[in-house]
Amino acid sequence: MKKHLLILLAVFWVLFGGSQVKADTGSGLEVAPEVPTKKVKHHVVVQVNFNGVDQWKGVFGNIKNLKLALVPDGGLQVEIVTHGKGLELLTSKDPEIVAQLKALSDSGDEVAACVHTCDSHHLTSKDLASYVTVVDSGVAEVVRRQEQGWSYLKGGSGF
Repeated sequence: MKKHLLILLAVFWVLFGGSQVKADTGSGLEVAPEVPTKKVKHHVVVQVNFNGVDQWKGVFGNIKNLKLALVPDGGLQVEIVTHGKGLELLTSKDPEIVAQLKALSDSGDEVAACVHTCDSHHLTSKDLASYVTVVDSGVAEVVRRQEQGWSYLKGGSGF
Protein backbone atom coordinates (compact mmCIF):
# COMPACT_ATOMS: atom_id res chain seq x y z
CA MET A 1 0.00 0.00 0.00
CA LYS A 2 2.77 2.40 0.98
CA LYS A 3 4.68 1.53 -2.22
CA HIS A 4 1.60 2.31 -4.34
CA LEU A 5 1.13 5.65 -2.60
CA LEU A 6 4.76 6.60 -3.22
CA ILE A 7 4.46 5.64 -6.89
CA LEU A 8 1.26 7.68 -7.21
CA LEU A 9 2.89 10.71 -5.57
CA ALA A 10 5.91 10.42 -7.86
CA VAL A 11 3.65 10.21 -10.92
CA PHE A 12 1.76 13.37 -9.89
CA TRP A 13 5.04 15.20 -9.23
CA VAL A 14 6.32 14.31 -12.72
CA LEU A 15 3.04 15.07 -14.48
CA PHE A 16 2.39 18.49 -12.96
CA GLY A 17 5.78 20.12 -13.55
CA GLY A 18 6.64 22.97 -15.95
CA SER A 19 4.78 25.53 -18.00
CA GLN A 20 4.95 26.74 -21.56
CA VAL A 21 5.52 30.15 -23.05
CA LYS A 22 4.08 30.67 -26.51
CA ALA A 23 5.55 32.73 -29.35
CA ASP A 24 3.31 34.82 -31.61
CA THR A 25 3.35 33.87 -35.33
CA GLY A 26 1.49 36.97 -36.51
CA SER A 27 -1.39 34.91 -37.91
CA GLY A 28 -3.60 34.97 -34.82
CA LEU A 29 -1.98 31.75 -33.60
CA GLU A 30 0.87 31.24 -31.19
CA VAL A 31 3.31 28.42 -31.82
CA ALA A 32 4.51 26.84 -28.60
CA PRO A 33 8.20 26.18 -28.11
CA GLU A 34 9.24 22.57 -27.92
CA VAL A 35 7.72 20.78 -24.95
CA PRO A 36 10.47 19.52 -22.67
CA THR A 37 10.73 15.80 -22.24
CA LYS A 38 9.71 14.74 -18.75
CA LYS A 39 11.87 12.53 -16.60
CA VAL A 40 9.78 9.44 -17.20
CA LYS A 41 10.66 6.12 -18.78
CA HIS A 42 8.06 6.07 -21.56
CA HIS A 43 7.19 8.75 -24.13
CA VAL A 44 4.51 8.27 -26.79
CA VAL A 45 3.48 10.61 -29.60
CA VAL A 46 0.00 9.90 -30.98
CA GLN A 47 -0.68 11.12 -34.52
CA VAL A 48 -4.33 12.01 -35.23
CA ASN A 49 -5.38 13.08 -38.72
CA PHE A 50 -8.96 11.82 -38.88
CA ASN A 51 -12.37 12.99 -37.75
CA GLY A 52 -14.78 10.71 -35.98
CA VAL A 53 -16.05 10.08 -32.48
CA ASP A 54 -15.46 6.32 -32.67
CA GLN A 55 -11.84 6.88 -33.65
CA TRP A 56 -11.34 9.39 -30.84
CA LYS A 57 -12.77 6.89 -28.38
CA GLY A 58 -10.16 4.44 -29.69
CA VAL A 59 -7.38 6.97 -29.05
CA PHE A 60 -8.62 7.71 -25.54
CA GLY A 61 -8.92 3.97 -24.84
CA ASN A 62 -5.38 3.35 -26.08
CA ILE A 63 -3.98 6.15 -23.92
CA LYS A 64 -5.90 4.94 -20.87
CA ASN A 65 -4.54 1.42 -21.37
CA LEU A 66 -1.00 2.75 -21.89
CA LYS A 67 -1.20 4.71 -18.66
CA LEU A 68 -2.50 1.72 -16.72
CA ALA A 69 0.31 -0.47 -18.03
CA LEU A 70 3.25 1.96 -18.18
CA VAL A 71 2.91 4.49 -15.37
CA PRO A 72 3.82 1.93 -12.69
CA ASP A 73 6.78 0.92 -14.92
CA GLY A 74 8.49 4.31 -14.77
CA GLY A 75 6.02 6.91 -15.96
CA LEU A 76 4.47 7.98 -19.24
CA GLN A 77 4.34 11.23 -21.20
CA VAL A 78 1.87 11.45 -24.10
CA GLU A 79 1.60 14.07 -26.81
CA ILE A 80 -1.41 13.93 -29.14
CA VAL A 81 -0.56 15.72 -32.39
CA THR A 82 -3.50 16.69 -34.60
CA HIS A 83 -3.38 17.80 -38.21
CA GLY A 84 -5.64 17.58 -41.24
CA LYS A 85 -9.08 16.28 -40.36
CA GLY A 86 -7.90 15.53 -36.80
CA LEU A 87 -8.10 19.20 -35.92
CA GLU A 88 -11.89 19.19 -36.24
CA LEU A 89 -12.27 17.27 -33.00
CA LEU A 90 -10.25 19.89 -31.09
CA THR A 91 -13.02 22.36 -31.86
CA SER A 92 -15.70 19.85 -30.87
CA LYS A 93 -18.38 20.86 -28.39
CA ASP A 94 -19.03 17.20 -27.50
CA PRO A 95 -18.78 17.26 -23.68
CA GLU A 96 -17.23 13.78 -23.48
CA ILE A 97 -14.43 14.63 -25.92
CA VAL A 98 -13.79 18.03 -24.32
CA ALA A 99 -13.65 16.44 -20.85
CA GLN A 100 -11.23 13.72 -21.92
CA LEU A 101 -8.90 16.15 -23.71
CA LYS A 102 -8.97 18.47 -20.69
CA ALA A 103 -8.24 15.56 -18.34
CA LEU A 104 -5.22 14.57 -20.44
CA SER A 105 -3.91 18.11 -20.34
CA ASP A 106 -4.58 18.41 -16.61
CA SER A 107 -2.54 15.24 -16.03
CA GLY A 108 0.47 16.79 -17.80
CA ASP A 109 0.04 15.34 -21.27
CA GLU A 110 0.12 17.52 -24.38
CA VAL A 111 -2.54 18.14 -27.02
CA ALA A 112 -1.10 19.84 -30.10
CA ALA A 113 -2.57 21.32 -33.27
CA CYS A 114 -0.76 21.97 -36.56
CA VAL A 115 -0.50 25.70 -37.35
CA HIS A 116 -0.89 25.02 -41.10
CA THR A 117 -4.15 23.15 -40.56
CA CYS A 118 -5.39 25.89 -38.23
CA ASP A 119 -4.58 28.50 -40.87
CA SER A 120 -6.30 26.52 -43.63
CA HIS A 121 -9.42 26.23 -41.43
CA HIS A 122 -9.21 29.93 -40.50
CA LEU A 123 -8.89 29.10 -36.81
CA THR A 124 -7.31 31.40 -34.26
CA SER A 125 -6.21 30.64 -30.73
CA LYS A 126 -9.67 31.79 -29.55
CA ASP A 127 -11.18 28.84 -31.44
CA LEU A 128 -9.04 26.32 -29.57
CA ALA A 129 -9.22 25.28 -25.93
CA SER A 130 -6.64 26.86 -23.65
CA TYR A 131 -4.87 23.52 -23.16
CA VAL A 132 -4.17 23.07 -26.90
CA THR A 133 -0.69 24.05 -27.99
CA VAL A 134 0.00 25.00 -31.60
CA VAL A 135 3.05 23.47 -33.28
CA ASP A 136 4.82 24.67 -36.42
CA SER A 137 3.89 21.49 -38.32
CA GLY A 138 1.95 18.46 -37.15
CA VAL A 139 3.92 15.96 -39.19
CA ALA A 140 7.23 17.62 -38.28
CA GLU A 141 6.31 17.38 -34.59
CA VAL A 142 5.70 13.63 -34.99
CA VAL A 143 9.05 13.23 -36.77
CA ARG A 144 10.90 15.26 -34.11
CA ARG A 145 9.43 13.19 -31.33
CA GLN A 146 10.39 9.95 -33.03
CA GLU A 147 13.93 11.24 -33.55
CA GLN A 148 14.03 12.01 -29.81
CA GLY A 149 13.23 8.35 -29.12
CA TRP A 150 9.48 8.66 -28.52
CA SER A 151 7.32 5.70 -29.47
CA TYR A 152 4.80 6.31 -32.25
CA LEU A 153 1.12 5.44 -32.12
CA LYS A 154 -1.17 6.09 -35.06
CA GLY A 155 -4.55 6.99 -33.60
CA GLY A 156 -7.81 5.95 -35.16
CA SER A 157 -8.75 2.39 -34.38
CA GLY A 158 -12.36 2.42 -33.27
CA PHE A 159 -14.10 -0.03 -30.98
